[in-house]
Amino acid sequence: MKHLVSISIGPVQGFIAAGRRPGDLFAGSQLLQDLAHQAAKELENQAELIFPHSSEAAASNKLLAVTESDPRELTESLRQHLHERLLGEWKDLLKRVAPGINQLNLNLDLAKEQLAHFLEFYAAWYPVSDDLSDYGDARQKVEALLASRKLLRDFAPLDQHDAGVFKSSLDPSWAAILKHPEQPEDDQEVKVRPNNGEAPVPLRIKENEHLDAISLLKRIYGAVTLGAVPTTRIFARRSIEPNAPLNTDFDEKVPEEQPYFAVLIADGDKMGQLIANKKTPSEHRELSRQLANFARKAKDVVENGYSGMAVYAGGDDLLAFLPVTNAVSCAREIYDLFHDEVGNNLSAGIAVAHYRQPLSITLEAARAAERKAKEKRNSLAVTLQTRSGSPTTITGHWDTYADWDAMLAAYKNREIPRGLAYELQELALEWKDSSVLTRRALRKEVERILRQKGVANAWLSGQLDKIEEDTGFLAELSKRMLLARFFTSIKEEQRAGSHN
Repeated sequence: MKHLVSISIGPVQGFIAAGRRPGDLFAGSQLLQDLAHQAAKELENQAELIFPHSSEAAASNKLLAVTESDPRELTESLRQHLHERLLGEWKDLLKRVAPGINQLNLNLDLAKEQLAHFLEFYAAWYPVSDDLSDYGDARQKVEALLASRKLLRDFAPLDQHDAGVFKSSLDPSWAAILKHPEQPEDDQEVKVRPNNGEAPVPLRIKENEHLDAISLLKRIYGAVTLGAVPTTRIFARRSIEPNAPLNTDFDEKVPEEQPYFAVLIADGDKMGQLIANKKTPSEHRELSRQLANFARKAKDVVENGYSGMAVYAGGDDLLAFLPVTNAVSCAREIYDLFHDEVGNNLSAGIAVAHYRQPLSITLEAARAAERKAKEKRNSLAVTLQTRSGSPTTITGHWDTYADWDAMLAAYKNREIPRGLAYELQELALEWKDSSVLTRRALRKEVERILRQKGVANAWLSGQLDKIEEDTGFLAELSKRMLLARFFTSIKEEQRAGSHN
């Protein structure tokens, strides 16, 4: 008898997001993808993969396959092998510590217990006919079973014997395994040997940073894989120096000339419905190929086209760090790529923040922006968090940003006065509260302001008809202009509220 088997590997969001640096997030993502890749390879030997379409394309924590083997034995064996893989990864990475593991002074027994309780592995299966003619119905049944299985949790706490031990700085549910986490002398800084064969790179464990086994695993993995522990500061620097390497050393006493960076989060719209519309294994495999192509090309767009770093690019999801100056342009290209490859819409959120702001706050701002975009669907939301003042957020369908580059060019070429956006914003507020000023009068007042300031920019002149047609357009236009102004003159102003 054949069974349709559905498997979910985790944890996902919380695990990836728990980090102080982009390298921590990258490592969390890559570790999960490595486990998913290993699971797909093993499944391929005993089952017919459907999602992903091949083990080489495995980038998601979700797997779907048809097997003639005993599904209980198959999934239990797979779970055990993934656990062994995780422990093996831990042991191999510790060998990378230079000059040796004793330098970290770890509680290895506690580390082993934490790793044993870390992996989340859920599986469900449902019988399917030999010719897979009932595949559509079986897939719905097995996914419902998997969802139900995830609701059954073992809440028995792990006794970490952690009385008097620091909690982990990145995940307080775990105890720190660093027995003496004080910062060593400069000439004894903890380092690891990277895969690229270059000189050991520092792990950058701060004096007050107490790491559990999972967090330390991510820190070492990221440094070994990337050859650096990249920080948010490097992406702020890349707005001015696009080719600045990830392992750039900074003088903490010297502030960045341009101190802002961007986080982009993108996600396909109504993907559950799209998947449900695929009724056969071949249709699902084709969707998997499309998503794999998108993920591969999206990573290339982010890293080679816009000097960013793709933390996660798998399926219809993307998380990336970018220089602030080209974040919107990158998001637009990602949308076009997704539409071309998958034939579906995509929504995205961008958060722009100071590189010294805690990464957790910036990530939550990016997620909040993505949620606002999801409310409209097929949209992009951009939020700017300056070090003083309230955040500024704009949301619109992708065609709203079709003239974004023209607006940036107008500011870069000094064709638009720097204070104009604020004047238009104040006019929009006055018009909203006025019972006398008509749309036609509003347009005439905007024209008068442009003449008075000597503005003859073709892009801005082309917005006048929209001001008269849409009652809320001027308010949204002024907010977009404020963000564009900030993006292009960020070296001259440290906050969006400057009226220079």
